[in-house]
Amino acid sequence: MARADGSWTVAEIELVRRFREAGWQAGWMNTFGRAPRNWDEWIVKPQSLPLPLRTTYVAITNSVDPKGAGRPDIIAWRDGTLAQAVFVESKGLKEKIRPKQVKWFREAHHAGVSLGQLAIARWREVKE
Repeated sequence: MARADGSWTVAEIELVRRFREAGWQAGWMNTFGRAPRNWDEWIVKPQSLPLPLRTTYVAITNSVDPKGAGRPDIIAWRDGTLAQAVFVESKGLKEKIRPKQVKWFREAHHAGVSLGQLAIARWREVKE
């Protein structure tokens, strides 16, 4: 999709942008590994998360799928703790939640993440 200034973007970057504008630290856990270099500022890797958050995030992810399948697209946090983190899965118009994504959210809830910290952002087409 194109932004108002003509630059290319994706829903995940727009979510991260909005979190950051609201004062959160946030990043896209890009599992594709093929993002253009100019998107690097929006991407976060597990090893760069604050330690308390990273420890739980990695444990949840490994319990679901060590290769990372099922993990949410966006992580946002305020102070680096699990209690101040939000996990968001971004879905387009025709995308569905996959079983490993449901499992990741369940495992996160069992690990102490409240349901209010888990979200699915469903994007819709806007007609002008």
